[in-house]
Amino acid sequence: MGNLRYTLQSMFRVFRVFAKHERTILLLFLVLFFLSAAVLLRRFYVESTVLVPDRGGTYIEGSIGELQPLIPWFTVTNDVNRDIVSLVFAGLQKYNPETRKVEDDLGVLEVSQDNKVYTVRLRENLEWHDATPEHPHPVTADDVLFTFQSLQDPDFPNSLLHQNFLGVTIEKVDERTVKFSLEKPYRFFASNLTLGLVPREPFEGVPVGKFDQALDFGFEPVGAGPYAFRGLVQTDLSVEITLERFSRPLEPFYHLERVIFRVFPDYNTLLSDIRNLDGVRLVPRNEKGEPVVPRSFQAVNYTLPQYVALFFNLDREILSDRELRLGLQLGTNKQAIVSAVNEIVVTDTPLLEIDNADWRYQFDPLLAQGALFSSDWHLPEKVRLQRLLELWEANSVGPLSMEPIVYLDTGASLIVTGSLLDVQIGAKLNDIPIEAATQTGTWRVALPTHGGTGSIRLGNNLLRLEDPKKGIVDSFYLWRTTNPRDYKLASLEQKLLEQFIASRAEILPPEERIMVSDLYLEKGFLRRRL
Repeated sequence: MGNLRYTLQSMFRVFRVFAKHERTILLLFLVLFFLSAAVLLRRFYVESTVLVPDRGGTYIEGSIGELQPLIPWFTVTNDVNRDIVSLVFAGLQKYNPETRKVEDDLGVLEVSQDNKVYTVRLRENLEWHDATPEHPHPVTADDVLFTFQSLQDPDFPNSLLHQNFLGVTIEKVDERTVKFSLEKPYRFFASNLTLGLVPREPFEGVPVGKFDQALDFGFEPVGAGPYAFRGLVQTDLSVEITLERFSRPLEPFYHLERVIFRVFPDYNTLLSDIRNLDGVRLVPRNEKGEPVVPRSFQAVNYTLPQYVALFFNLDREILSDRELRLGLQLGTNKQAIVSAVNEIVVTDTPLLEIDNADWRYQFDPLLAQGALFSSDWHLPEKVRLQRLLELWEANSVGPLSMEPIVYLDTGASLIVTGSLLDVQIGAKLNDIPIEAATQTGTWRVALPTHGGTGSIRLGNNLLRLEDPKKGIVDSFYLWRTTNPRDYKLASLEQKLLEQFIASRAEILPPEERIMVSDLYLEKGFLRRRL
């Protein structure tokens, strides 16, 4: 104690030797030194510490909806049941959100080189949740056969799952091995094996067509997943389902001891019990698409391996057209669809191994338009536009130049002029000789409308310019009407045609461009959608 006092007194005397401004600077340096040391120690602690979840604890989650029987075959359209079923049941395969691949779960999968034979061998020491030392209940190949062969029964109540296993032969190889043989190669068949396995014994004696009515099993399910069903309680506010961790010889190892799901009839009822919840699943959104989050809660956006997809039936003749399929793909704005339902993320299924950098999977209206035009798909407006483009391309080449549509009463004449540099004296237009104006170096022809030689009929006309030897110099497509209303519609159509051509050439600014989808047919003429 005496030595410490002497040391402090000596430091104090040394400190007094410094001038006032020197002491101030020294104090600042000391403060900076201790602050820097504290920051470095904190950084060292953070970088050197690995957080490891503790075992045990209970998580309580609230959700809105209606609890239905907890059977894996019938939870595809029920969000409330899906989370519970995914914990209680396990499949031969599972989807790993980290690797974004389908991986082994209860079974180890081997696939033949031709992708037609899928052989699964169950892992060792797998048991159902109701197994006890006195009454063991192992997961066997018979349970696998029961789970998937039931889907193939014509009376099975879920047509979607039934379709997935049409043409699949399922055979038992031994007590732990099952073989799935496909008629045609299908490289994504493994995703069908993520369906939770169902034990055979509880359904003995139940007709396949009434599996969805097996309420005893549905409200007291037995699975082989990481959590076992322990109870269902109906309270004044909610239906409460309790799950407890089940010991399995599989990774990953789950740390929570207990998970409780409380299912409420509506969001207001859920809010009345919010203090007793650790999390809320799928909160509603306001008109702006923002989640309505209770106080003390934080919104977390996440994506699940759940996909809504459109598959083309290539057996249909119309969809055998590759250009048509490409046009539909390029013309689908996935982000707009997602935004319309107040979602945020577009997740292309990794099962299809889509390369988002590939132009074929990106939304591009102009490329979609080109693909649809190249296809054999004939919408009325497309057929009309294609015809107008063909006429425009034909008329844009050669010496004949005039408006492609005319309003001309019967008895009147259409004066057509041109240059003598393009044709010689003696040439004819629609079998009518040209008249030369030598002073200006031009020629002219008056085409009649009364009917006779060279006359312009109502509707479409093909005008031919011939040299003196009757060789074709040029031709021109002309449309004539005596109806002022039709002339107005045709004139508007020509303006749309010019706007479409300029849009396709990217001459116009983006906001002024039009596509085929912007057009429709009315009384034989193209109009623009408003």
